[in-house]
Amino acid sequence: MAFFERFVDFSSDSVKLECFRFFDLNEKQYLDVSDFIRLIECLLNQNSATLTESIANDLFVSFDLDADKKINEHEFENMWYNWIKPLKQPVTAFLIIDVQNDFIDDHISFFENFQLHKLSEDNEKNVEDFKLFDTVSFPGPPQFKQTLWPTHCVAGTWGEQFHPNLKVPEGSIIIHKGTDPKIDSYSAFRDNIKSSITELHQRLQERQVTHVFVCGLAYDHCVYSTALDAVDLGYVTIVIEDACRGTDVESIKRVQNILKSNNCVLAKLPEIEKFVNGKDIRIEFALTLAKLNQQNSLIM
Repeated sequence: MAFFERFVDFSSDSVKLECFRFFDLNEKQYLDVSDFIRLIECLLNQNSATLTESIANDLFVSFDLDADKKINEHEFENMWYNWIKPLKQPVTAFLIIDVQNDFIDDHISFFENFQLHKLSEDNEKNVEDFKLFDTVSFPGPPQFKQTLWPTHCVAGTWGEQFHPNLKVPEGSIIIHKGTDPKIDSYSAFRDNIKSSITELHQRLQERQVTHVFVCGLAYDHCVYSTALDAVDLGYVTIVIEDACRGTDVESIKRVQNILKSNNCVLAKLPEIEKFVNGKDIRIEFALTLAKLNQQNSLIM
């Protein structure tokens, strides 16, 4: 049986040493690149085909702190607590972005929803030809025109309140963003010009969160910005695509490519349980946590 398929007690020094010896082929008292690759393949399990030689070498270098092409027991201890443990026993947070009345219940201002409403006969375009930022006429009564743009929630209004079908568990934390009328804030971590931050990162750090799952509205604006900031801050970041809605098909495709190129994982709801339980470890997770560990090691 592969080492990581069983329960691993990360608080036990003897288990840590057992793991080191398990992958230390020929009892050299260190792990070389070949040993390290076997370890990663064991961690990734069914995802091991995504591991390239280049990625493996980059990961090895990030943990070989003295650059002697060997991972000794001291360096392995750093790997054990700061990389292997959070991969196998993640501490998770669920970030639900902007699930408020202005964006829910087929709100007419939301691009994806306008086709759910009857359109006036005097519109100059066919339904399939409308795009983001276009103006659409609705019959009412009274007849009115609507720009296809995600409405911003206004403080103190019904529109900023959570949708009644959103079940907020006890102990949840509400993060307020966009409170400065002069600066918009897509990300739940900071405003758009990076002049101020919210308390989200601090709250996640207090809880030692390693993995965040992001969903909500709008996929190609606030969800995207939050996910990109999350992975930049060192969180393993998963966007739950079937719990998101966006404003424009082409815009969504664009941000999906950016997210994937930054090691965010795009997933569906049925996949989430295995991520939470550490049963499905992606190469993106390994890269994100290794980068964070390397940054923290340089600071120290």
